[in-house]
Parts: sequence; C-alpha cells; structure tokens
Amino acid sequence: SLFDTTTEAVRIDSASSSWLKGGNVGIGTESPNALLHVYSAGNGEIEVERNGGALINLQAQASKGVIGTDSNHQLDFKTNASTRMTIEAGGDVGIGTTAPTAKLEVSGSNTFRGTSAFYGSTTNELKALAFQFDSSYQGASNVLRFRQGGSTAGGVAFSTYDYAPSLFLTYNGTSPRVGIGTASPDNPLEVSGAD
Repeated sequence: SLFDTTTEAVRIDSASSSWLKGGNVGIGTESPNALLHVYSAGNGEIEVERNGGALINLQAQASKGVIGTDSNHQLDFKTNASTRMTIEAGGDVGIGTTAPTAKLEVSGSNTFRGTSAFYGSTTNELKALAFQFDSSYQGASNVLRFRQGGSTAGGVAFSTYDYAPSLFLTYNGTSPRVGIGTASPDNPLEVSGAD
C-alpha cells in the first residue's frame, strides 16, 4: 500500500482488490485530465482481452480515432444492456440484428433523410439507383425523384421478376420517353401489348 500522510491512497493486492483512492491516473503523462489518461508520442492505445476470447483495441491516431477488435471476433454496440448494432468479423453490419447476412442488414422501421443512392457496381456510378427529394426541381416544388445515375444511363424499369418491364422510363438525349410493355419506346408514350 501507498499512503498520503496517514491515509491509505493506493493498494495493490494480488490476492484481493487493488484500487486507487481519489485523483486521476496518467500513463505517459504527468498531468492527466481524466480518471484515466493514456498519452503517447505515437499512437495512444488501450487493449482489453479475455483469455482465449476477444481482444478489444481503443486507439488514438494522428488523424482519427479507432475502436474495434484485433482478434477474429465481432464487435457489438450496446445501449441499456441490449445490443443495437453488430459488426461481424468479416465486415457485415447489422442494425437491429446480431446476425447480418449482407454488408448492411437493418431490421425494424427505418427513416432515410437526404439523397439515398444504391450502386450496382463499386466502380461505375451509372449503375446507381437513387431516391432523392428536392424542394425545387424543374420548376416544381417538393419533388420526390426516383432516378438512375449518370447522364448516359439507359433507363429505369418497373417489372415483376425477370419479365419484360411493365413500365420503362428512358431518355433519348432530347426528350423523355415512357414505354408500357416495351423497353424501347419510339414515342413520348408507347403502349405495347393486348388491350
């Protein structure tokens, strides 16, 4: 034990509890400004590990902060003693589920604000599908846009399964065209099929 005058301030006991009574603790610094302050001229980090289990790493780098596992284990984020978000060891992220089966899986009700874009390719933005709300667009106010990205995009199709599109929206470079029952309308509106 260590004493401050006659009061025991620090106890280290391998067989029982160890503690520090009062004050902040600094590791790498003589002027800690929190209960525990870890400082390093390089990356400052703290690791928490279970024997044979997960290794959690908290790191302060020059331009960012990092938290995660340095072992082959998932990382869970909890509030009120319940897991709210999971990042699996392979990188899949689950919100509202602890067993995501895709890069992002969300279970429960969702609200999206701003433009939401979905890319069918990691290298070609022309394969994008975007849901966008504009307060003003083409002279109209408060417009919800459902569009395909890129000025050379072929069009947007509404269809069931892999069958020919029931509704196809396209642009030929000068004017928009709408096809019902056809994916290649030659007129501003073209309907193909039986009456």
